[in-house]
Formats: sequence, structure tokens, C-alpha cells
Amino acid sequence: MPRLVVQSGPNEGLSCAITGVVIVGRDEGCDLVLDDPRVSREHVRVRLEGSQYVAEDLGATNTTQLNGAPITKANLLPGDELKVGRSMLILEEDQHRGAGGSTFILESDQARIQASMPAEEQAGLATVATLEELRESFELFRQVGEALGSAVAVDDLLQGMLAELFRVFEQADHGFVILAEGPEGPFHIQAQRFRRGRPEELGLSRTIIQHVVSRNEAVLSQDAAVDSRFQGAQSIVSHNIRSVICAPLICTGETLGAILVDTTDARQPFSKAELATLAVLAPQAALRIRHAKLVEQQIESQRLAAIGQTVAGLAHCVKNILNGIQGGSYILDRALAGSDAARIESGWTMVKRNTAFMSDLVLDMLSYAREREPVYEQVNPVSLLESIRELAALRAGGSPVEVVCDVDPGVTSVTLDATAMKRCLLNLATNAVEACSDGEGDKPPRVTLACAPGPAPGAVRFTVADNGCGIPEEHLENLFTMFFSTKGSKGTGLGLAVSHKIVEEHGGTIDVASRAGEGTTFTIDLPAEPAAEEPTAKTQA
Repeated sequence: MPRLVVQSGPNEGLSCAITGVVIVGRDEGCDLVLDDPRVSREHVRVRLEGSQYVAEDLGATNTTQLNGAPITKANLLPGDELKVGRSMLILEEDQHRGAGGSTFILESDQARIQASMPAEEQAGLATVATLEELRESFELFRQVGEALGSAVAVDDLLQGMLAELFRVFEQADHGFVILAEGPEGPFHIQAQRFRRGRPEELGLSRTIIQHVVSRNEAVLSQDAAVDSRFQGAQSIVSHNIRSVICAPLICTGETLGAILVDTTDARQPFSKAELATLAVLAPQAALRIRHAKLVEQQIESQRLAAIGQTVAGLAHCVKNILNGIQGGSYILDRALAGSDAARIESGWTMVKRNTAFMSDLVLDMLSYAREREPVYEQVNPVSLLESIRELAALRAGGSPVEVVCDVDPGVTSVTLDATAMKRCLLNLATNAVEACSDGEGDKPPRVTLACAPGPAPGAVRFTVADNGCGIPEEHLENLFTMFFSTKGSKGTGLGLAVSHKIVEEHGGTIDVASRAGEGTTFTIDLPAEPAAEEPTAKTQA
């Protein structure tokens, strides 16, 4: 029996069966009384005229609205919404209802056959079918839900959903997920699947989709070719579609789109249980789609934030370098104008130093941004550390920092990527020289580059130690973070991040031990052979 149900408002949940004429209003004599001052004493009348329900506004102060549009008198279909004051009423027929407010519209050949049966036979058939079929659909829903639980990306989720539906609905030939491009649409095909390869042309019935998303109804048509609701849908006729099930994707009151499955096999039309499975699955799928989209948006926001942080960090570094170059250029211009040889040398030294700084920055950027596998070769550790010592001493300039090498006699050859590891150790040695230059201790400033056997058989250990200013304990955990620097405008914040990455690529570990005012030691342990395990970075005070 059809009913008017108060879907929202002060009297939510109240309903009234439509047995003849139903008057809705604030007066106690009305058939459906609404406790709402915005409702007139007799606000709207609903009655059955022939085979059609009709809603008629009774001259209410606040005009009755049907599906968002003011009316005087209009036909009323199941699922239509009547706004009366602050209340929303919906016309419901005696049909099964699903999760998310989706109504199951069951119109089929079987329904027409039942219509010719005695009432008691109709009721008996419907009850047996419903209990037995819904028990099966519950198990199917559980299986589909479990299969979709691991999907994260929207496209993966939708493809997984269609794959599971094709497994569950063995007669399915085509499946579509249609999503809205925005709050107001339009809708487009986001995912599709075909049982026997993709047809050259397969038009999706926009008539069915529009019906489902406009009414938020899950639809079953056991013979779409003769279904009066979809007559004139060319895609159904041209592609010989016989049975269709379609359900809206509703999440927190918003219709995200719809999911549709059809078959061309007239011998296996979809059943009410299969409609129930799809209609129960659809709100859960919509919730997962909403979650997946939020995750994608969060990832995109994090990506943009990372890009912004990178650009800001690089801009800061480049700005400092350019300031140094401009300062050197200014000194050169003044010195050349006055033929001051001493100042010419000073300005040129400043330009060269900042040019080298820029070169280091570019090399570090390339090393950090590019994923690469180490190119392993046999390397003499003495030659490697001596080359680093010379470069580090050169960068020390006129400072009194002493750079020395200490190679264990037992280590005559090491297997590593010489170019990358030289970059790694040179970054550490340069930092050590600068730390000693800034120190004020009693001991002569000294940097030691060492190589010895590692703790594991065949492993090798490199250390870079200094007796400089040290690193405050609170900074240790952030040392290998990109753009983190304790050197102010003199640091790029890339050197240690690059060194850490190079060690990772070798399958090793890098540790740091430091005390403020006493010095710092970086320890790199590399395995004998390239390792598959992910390396770690550790810190200790």
C-alpha cells in the first residue's frame, strides 16, 4: 500500500497510508499532521486519480515544492519528494528498501505474471523468494566487500569492483561505473568491463542512468527491451540488452554516480536477490570511492607541499650563492677601476668559491633526485681517501685545519660505486672542515678520514671524524632531512641528505655520534655484497 513518509523535519518517521485522499497540514483534523508553524492548516492534498497519484497545493502560505520546484498541482511518482514547510515527504510504495535510501524498483516479466495470480499466491511466492534469495545475496555481498577492502586508488577500486561483480553475476556481459564530474554533474564513465572483449561501439543507456541518479532508485529490468520506463533507449535495442540492474552510488546524502551491469542472455535475467546484492553493495562502494578520492587529494596536497618546500629551499640556497657572486663581482669592478691587485684577487676568490658552491648544489640536486643503482667496481681505499683529503684541504683554504687519512693495512680493496661514494665522503669531509674552522677548542683542528674492516665478515667501515664545534643533541635526528642545515646561509641542507641516499643505495647504514664542543664522527658501514634489505639511518648522542 502506498504511503506518505516524513523523511526529514520535526515529525521525521511519521507516515500515512494513501487509501483515498490524504490531507497534509497543521490542523489536527488532517490525515497527516505536521507540527510545524511553516505548514498551513491544510497545506497539500494527495490522492489517486485513475492510476496516477496527484499532489495539489491547497493555497498554502509557503508553497508546496515537488523535487525542489514549486507546484500548484502535479503528478506524484514513487520516490518523489514533497517539501511542506520544513518537512520533506516521500511517496513510497510497498517495495523493498535498501541501504542509503535506495528504493528497489522491481518491474519485470515475473512481476507481470504475479499480477495475474491470486493475492495469497503472490504473497507466498514473494516471501519464499525474498528470504531465500536475500540469504544468498548476503554471502555474495560479504565476498565482494572483502575483495574491495584492500583497494586504495579510485581506478583500482572501481576495476576491482567490476571484476568481483562479474564473478558474482555470471551472466553479466557489460559493467559500468558512472561518476559525476562535480556536485551538479555531468556524469561520465569512470570504469568499464566487458565479458568477451571490448565491443567497437557500446552505448551506455543514459535513460537508465538518468532514471537511477535522479530518483536515487536501484533498478531491475528483467526485459529492458519491453520495459516501459526505458522505451526509446537506442543503446538497449541496438546492443540487444535484455536485463539490467543499476544502483546509485550514494554517500552521506550525495549521489556520486551509479553502477550498472547488463546481460544479453534472455535465458538468465537478473533476479531480485542480485538487485539486492548490488543495491547493498553500492553505498559501501560509494563510501570507499569517497575515501579513495580523499586519499588521492591528500597525496596531491602533500606532493604540492613537497614541491613548494623544495622550490623554497632551492631558491634560498641559490639566492645566497648569487649574493656571494654579486659581492665578488662588485669587489672586482671596484678593484679593476682602481687597479688594486689585492682586491682583484679577493673578489675573484669570492666568485670562484660561490661558483664551486653552485656546482656542489647542482650535483647534490642531481644525486638526490635521480634514482640509480650503484655501479660497483674494485677501488683502492687509500687512493679514494687521498683524493677526498686533497679536495677537503683545498676547500679549507687558509684555515689551519689538518686533514689526514688512516687506512687499515688489512683493507686493500673495497667494492663500491667510486663516483657516488666519493661524493658522499666529500660532503662529510667538507662539513667536518667547516666545523673545525668554526671551533674554539684548545686542540689543533683536525679531520680524520679512515677506512677499516666492518663489523660483519667482508664488510667495510668508513669514518669521518673531527674535533670541531660538534652538533647539538636536539639537531641529530633531523640531520639527514632534506634542506635541514645548522650552518645558516652557508649550508644548502642537501649534502647530508645526499650522503644518506648514497649509503642507502649501497645497502649500508650511516650513523652519527656528536657532542657539542667536542666534535662529530660519521660512521658508514657497507656490506661485502650489494644487499636487498632497506638500509637505515641511526643517530646517537
